[in-house]
Amino acid sequence: MAEKQYAFSRRGFLAGAGGLGGVVFLAACGAVPVAQTGEMAEEAPEADAQEAPETEVKLMRIDETFVESDGRYASFRNTLAQAEEALGITTEVVPGEYSTIWERRQTNHAAGQADVDLSINQINWFGYGGLRGIFLDHIPYFQRDQISLEDYFQADLRSWTWQNKLYAVPMQSGGEVVLFNREYFDEAGLSYPGGDWTYDDLLSMAERLHKPDDGRWALQVGQNNLWYMGGTFMLNFGGAIMNENDTRALYGEDPLSARGGQFNVDLHLKHQYTPSGEDIQKVTGGRSGIGILEVRALAMEFNGMFRYNAAKTHLGEALDIAMPPKGERQTATLVGNGYSLMTLSPNQEHAWSFLKYIHSDEGAEETDYFGYIAWPPIIRHGLFPKWAERYEGTQVDQVVAGWAAGGRPFPRVLEFSEAYGPSNEPWYAAIRGEVTVPEALRQSADILNEILDRRPEEYREG
Repeated sequence: MAEKQYAFSRRGFLAGAGGLGGVVFLAACGAVPVAQTGEMAEEAPEADAQEAPETEVKLMRIDETFVESDGRYASFRNTLAQAEEALGITTEVVPGEYSTIWERRQTNHAAGQADVDLSINQINWFGYGGLRGIFLDHIPYFQRDQISLEDYFQADLRSWTWQNKLYAVPMQSGGEVVLFNREYFDEAGLSYPGGDWTYDDLLSMAERLHKPDDGRWALQVGQNNLWYMGGTFMLNFGGAIMNENDTRALYGEDPLSARGGQFNVDLHLKHQYTPSGEDIQKVTGGRSGIGILEVRALAMEFNGMFRYNAAKTHLGEALDIAMPPKGERQTATLVGNGYSLMTLSPNQEHAWSFLKYIHSDEGAEETDYFGYIAWPPIIRHGLFPKWAERYEGTQVDQVVAGWAAGGRPFPRVLEFSEAYGPSNEPWYAAIRGEVTVPEALRQSADILNEILDRRPEEYREG
């Protein structure tokens, strides 16, 4: 089965973005063209059509994304202050519980106003928000200011695109990795995971690393659902998740997806290389925020890069990272949060200037932006010394190259809130050994497809 490639080579998006195809990996070197106006693009916004009076305050309202007790709060506030000085704007932080943001966006838009100018966004909000006119298409801004979309991880941009419109710009990216404890590989005389390592290599390594009698397990698969880590197993075995237009789940009848799913389940049930919940509770002592990797009871953890900082505190130089193994392909998920300009905002230009600034080389280097994000959405920023020094001595360059060349988006399902839990429950039953993998995938795909079939025609991808 031919698998989709996400380097924005899809015909519709290329027409809308003015031919942004090309080799994504070159973006790290800056060897890519800037976007040009395409025939399907909306009319580019006019910048500073009229000279604003000198006394007018250049205001940008933005969500209170972090509470004061959050470690990222100070960096977020510092970045706003630094951007104010650089851009001559005034930022106003709009308070409110994070859990109510989407409700507030919809309520205020229905009342004919925007409560912020730059909204934090999630992949379960952006699609309906864009289709209902709450969030702007950002492609015209990129085209007008000749900023290349190729600078971003293409899989991440794909996650924020619907009907050839980019309804959010990544605020932060989060890439899938395998975190591992080098000391256990050294002890076993094994080469480290990385490069073109395979799933056969994974099994060979796990056999020698697995020592449950000593309180050490070979591996753990975090966030193991069909849309995230579990989906990557299916894709890397040559399978599929969604069709070209994200209107149909394909894994229910796909033998290659079943192969990847079976390998995943076998790690848990056949080989028993993974710790049980009771095992984890025992070795961590039930301490909140402490994973089994941190207490040195695990050799490898499949999870998001967000886990790196917590594990680094405990493992120090022993911690390293790698792309997931290579099968028929070698991919990893890229997913994070986004920022969106509000359609009804009277301050779109000021909000865009902020977004453009923090994604510039100058803004990345001279502000505290790196202090409150999971991973920079601009490919080359992930290798800037200010960011990369925290990953010194690891295979971070291989990981960034892998995400750029072969990353894949989180499945784009407008009906996320309705579909995510029910469609993953049969899969969790398979991991528990209650149903077979093929049956779990069929049940899951049937649930998801029944929901997708109810999608209004005007909301479907062309």
